[in-house]
Formats: sequence, C-alpha cells, structure tokens
Amino acid sequence: MPFVVRSVGAYFGTEQDTVVRMVAFRGQSESIAVDIGAAGESWNNRYVEISSPAGDITSISFLPTTPGSLGHFCMDDITIEPVPEPCSLAALALGLAPVAGHVIRRRKRQR
Repeated sequence: MPFVVRSVGAYFGTEQDTVVRMVAFRGQSESIAVDIGAAGESWNNRYVEISSPAGDITSISFLPTTPGSLGHFCMDDITIEPVPEPCSLAALALGLAPVAGHVIRRRKRQR
C-alpha cells in the first residue's frame, strides 16, 4: 500500500541560474509541479511546498530544467503532512459516539 500525503515542503538552496522542478505525482500521473530556483539568482533557505487538498500525493521527483541543475541545489528541514488513516478516524468517531449519546439523552430529559 503506497504512503499518501497531503503536502511536502522543504527549505531549498540553489546556485546562481539553477532551476529544478519539483513534481508531485498521484499514482503514475503528474498532478502538481513547482520550480525551485530562478534564472539570474541564487536561493538560500527559501521554503517551497507542494500541497494537494485531496491528499493524494504518492511520490515526489526532482527534474532538471537547466543543464546540470540536479547537482547544484540542496534541501533541508523536510516537512510531510500525511493523510490520516481511516482507522484513526474510526477511533475518533468511536470516542465521540458516547459523548453524542450523552448529549442526546440530556436533551430528551430537559423536554
């Protein structure tokens, strides 16, 4: 079973004129892409994030957009927001069920 996340972010540094494309995939198809770096500038600890409200990012790739760019960038402090597991949501619902039952019984007694 693949690991699915909502967002992936990190701080990036690049050399002058280095541009790398960070691509998020949903299964085998590309879903979101963002460029890291820019022509005529260098980056130092700039935060970039890719997010999907549907929570369906299954993999991330880095693709060169300028020659040799894959060897001239770095990333640090990667943050990943996982999609909650269904069993965690079920446990939350089971924990809230007695509270809801108590509120309903209390309302019936007050009438």
